[in-house]
Amino acid sequence: MPDKKPTAGRVLWLAVKPVLRRNWPVLVAMGTLITMAVLIELAPPLLLKQLVDEKLAKNTFQGVWTIAAFYLAAVVAARLVNFMLTYLTALVGQSILLHLRLLIAEHLEQLSLRYFDRTPVGDIMSRATNDVEAVNSLFTSGIIGAVTDMFRVVGVLAAMFAINARLGWMMILCVPVVYVTTEYFRRHMRAAQFASRVAIGHINSFLQETWSGMRVIHVFGKEGRFGERLWEPQTEYIHAADQASMYNANFPGVLKTVESVALALVLWVGAKPAVLGLGLTLGGLVAFAQLITRLFAPIQNVAQEWQTIQVALAGVERIAEVLMEPVEDRTARALKGNGVATPPPTIGTAAARGHLIIEGLEFGYLAGRPTLKDINLDVPPGQRLTVVGRTGAGKTSLLHVIAGIYEPWLGALAIDGIDPRSVAPAERRRLLGVVPQYVQVFDGTVRDNITMGDRTITEEQVRKVARLTGADTFIDQLPRGYDTLLGAGGTRLSFGQNQILCLARALVCDPPLLLLDEPTSGMDAETERMIFNALRESSGGTRVDEDGDDRPARTLVVISHRLTGVVDADRVVVLANGRVVQDGTPEELAGSEGWYRVFQDLEQLGWKVS
Repeated sequence: MPDKKPTAGRVLWLAVKPVLRRNWPVLVAMGTLITMAVLIELAPPLLLKQLVDEKLAKNTFQGVWTIAAFYLAAVVAARLVNFMLTYLTALVGQSILLHLRLLIAEHLEQLSLRYFDRTPVGDIMSRATNDVEAVNSLFTSGIIGAVTDMFRVVGVLAAMFAINARLGWMMILCVPVVYVTTEYFRRHMRAAQFASRVAIGHINSFLQETWSGMRVIHVFGKEGRFGERLWEPQTEYIHAADQASMYNANFPGVLKTVESVALALVLWVGAKPAVLGLGLTLGGLVAFAQLITRLFAPIQNVAQEWQTIQVALAGVERIAEVLMEPVEDRTARALKGNGVATPPPTIGTAAARGHLIIEGLEFGYLAGRPTLKDINLDVPPGQRLTVVGRTGAGKTSLLHVIAGIYEPWLGALAIDGIDPRSVAPAERRRLLGVVPQYVQVFDGTVRDNITMGDRTITEEQVRKVARLTGADTFIDQLPRGYDTLLGAGGTRLSFGQNQILCLARALVCDPPLLLLDEPTSGMDAETERMIFNALRESSGGTRVDEDGDDRPARTLVVISHRLTGVVDADRVVVLANGRVVQDGTPEELAGSEGWYRVFQDLEQLGWKVS
């Protein structure tokens, strides 16, 4: 992130600067076209002045066709110049829009999950789509159009002064009136447009949540209730949109009234040149009257373009709120102990053993309310550790911190001497594999869901991990095998099959450490047996470390509510209220008083521990 706070204006500059640098020849051409457009559009009134004063007033028609030809040529040339200017404007505008989209996407990728925890997905989507599209109109028709029309205003005023300075000053006096009017409407339109952008974000958030949970809504028959809840954000949007529409509709009419008053005043004064000594000819009066229309037309255009700019700036302000979010600090924390490899082994090599060390770890989601407190663990390579505890004990939070998803408040951790948060995301899955409790299958092929788009993973690796986890038994039965499209949420597979697919995804890069959160939650006995077999198979065998010793192939850390979820555990850690209250082998803990013994007794009695 830059040192300066990214205000809306700075966001625009960040989006525009690299595009302007790359497209400076186009910008020079646009400046030339704007100048040409202003000069060409001044020709018709001046030609009319010549026609009236030199031809009609003298009752001669010689050369009229020449003036008419020049008039036609000026009109056609003006249209051609405007066409070329519009095309180049769209070209530069789309380049800026592309850069802004990439800027938002890159920044979102660097944000901590805390931002996504507190921000509805629909609101994020609204900022990245609707608000960015609003910015599109800013560059394709807003700023360039406003600049062009401002030049037109200056050119028309210059022509007015050339015809008659006194009448030109009268038109200058109209500028403060137009400015005050514009400022009044600008202030109210911008507030209304910002409110409408916020309301759209609320609507998108509501719709995303509702459609994602449509199965649950249908099960409970609450379609009508959720339909009623939509009225609140809709009413909020309609009120804001009505306010914006009211100001937008009234603004041109007010300016048109000012234009009519100015035109009437010029005609009244210009009709008495002998009284005021203006020395204004009839042709000059006709040309001046037409110039008044040409003066207020770009002012009205600026007003409409200003409305477009207000809509876009409201979107820019919401985008700026995203870009003001601080990116996640991925600086590795140093361990105090002596268990860190020096230097750490290269990720993905045989020397990687899956040695997990945690020292003085403290973490929470809300300030002042830690979820994990003073966690200290040393998990040797190849050990099968199971973390148990009641709901809310901090088990999943511990897994998230180990996986490098969240930054700990205090303390440090390392896997083979490497802090997972300091590892590039593309390399992290070669250090550790994660199987979350909630399965996430994407709308793509089986192969895409296993590799997650990593082109370095070979076909042999994909098929090998499918055989290892038993996923090949159902993949081979799919219509196109590994090329079968699974649909959003993996609708072509059962829940258990999706769970096995996620296990294959975690193991495809052969990480030395595997983290599993409730790996058999909600499964039938047969699928649970398949998962257990896959885990035993994936953690079996040996690998040779840097000392030449045989080490178990993989370290397992399993989160479980139930003691039956322990997968051949060598060691069990019991969490309660965010602290480690028991630590030992299953046999040791079963033979001593404590939480583990209580959980075991309750499960034997048929109670569900949660």
